[in-house]
Amino acid sequence: MKTLKIFTIAVVVCAGFVVPAFQSLAQAKSSYILLSKYYVFPEEQVTVRGYGFGRNELVEVRVGTMTQIAQADARGNFVSPHFVVPFQDINSTLNILAQGRISGIRETAKLVVGSFYPQVVPSSYFVKPGGSVSFTGRNFAPNEEVRVERQGNFFMLAKTNSSGGFVARELDLPYREGILDYSFIGQNSKTQARVTLKFDDTVPFLLLNKYFGNPGTQLQLTGHGFGVQERVEIFFEGQFLGSTVSRPEGIFVFATEIPLLGPRGQGMFFAHGLDTNRTARAWFTVTSPNPTESELTASLGQSLDTISKTLRSLLQLLNQNF
Repeated sequence: MKTLKIFTIAVVVCAGFVVPAFQSLAQAKSSYILLSKYYVFPEEQVTVRGYGFGRNELVEVRVGTMTQIAQADARGNFVSPHFVVPFQDINSTLNILAQGRISGIRETAKLVVGSFYPQVVPSSYFVKPGGSVSFTGRNFAPNEEVRVERQGNFFMLAKTNSSGGFVARELDLPYREGILDYSFIGQNSKTQARVTLKFDDTVPFLLLNKYFGNPGTQLQLTGHGFGVQERVEIFFEGQFLGSTVSRPEGIFVFATEIPLLGPRGQGMFFAHGLDTNRTARAWFTVTSPNPTESELTASLGQSLDTISKTLRSLLQLLNQNF
């Protein structure tokens, strides 16, 4: 007598579709996806991991409008290729969908696209006319161009690195007074940082190594508070004596002598910066070979006045720096 063997294939109805019994019940009930990050910045990478999908099936993974295909393993788990988060509105959500092509399993998730908070720091907030400044930026989008504007006009482009940072070195400053505004605008992230620089407004002053003497007396003039490497013209009682160029700290030294045919008595040295239009004055008493007491007294009084003005300028400079 032959024995008839009957094999029965059981089915489980779950979530609207039929799952063969040889497929794990956990796969039907316990599928889910996880994201490598749930709060991201544009241009960051995100990976999707899936669990409980069909064995060895292809899974279509969508991040926003982007699609990748992942391969599930024998346990129904997968890891997607990297997605690069696109630029979109601040604090907006990005929908994630993973769907098995055979099992039909469908899982969703959301991530939030955050905003960049860029920062730019100058090498100094207090600068000299005609000098230079460097900027260090961070927290921009990775590998984006940053438009740099000065006083509202295009100045240059900077490029961020993979970390969203950049360095712009030794940018020339104009010869001017007051303040200078810079804007740094990320061309992809659309974020912006601003920096305001203040020009050194020290009152220029002029020092002499002596304040009275005969015609032909050799003198050394030292000027302070001018622009960086600025050409400065020197006059005595309206007579042009020559010009010189200031050092990077805005100081110049000029050697000259009292004109032989100039007037006697008190005369004025005048220094004029051609770029900043800054001026400084100092007085010198031209004496006869045998100066009178009144000439010496006048010269001494003027010397004390010049020293007093110089001290006031120095105090102003110290107050600005501290």
